[in-house]
Amino acid sequence: WWRNQLCVPQPLRQQVIYECHDSPLTGGHLGPDATWSKFRERYHWLGAYSAIQAWVKTCQLCQQFNPSHGLTGDNIGNLISVAILEV
Repeated sequence: WWRNQLCVPQPLRQQVIYECHDSPLTGGHLGPDATWSKFRERYHWLGAYSAIQAWVKTCQLCQQFNPSHGLTGDNIGNLISVAILEV
């Protein structure tokens, strides 16, 4: 324990980050800051902040649905137009 936080051993670190970021029950893919806030309430290890940033940066769902990856001039040409169905 360190300042009321559990010091996580190396073999369990990925599981802890998964629970704080990816898990449907305790995570939510809320980005690096929210994941860090959730993490530091209970856990600690040196370099954890960098590990969390790297995890979120490589998270497929976060990269796919991140609002900061909105439409720009670079990717707006990737839109597909579809006809509207009339009823």
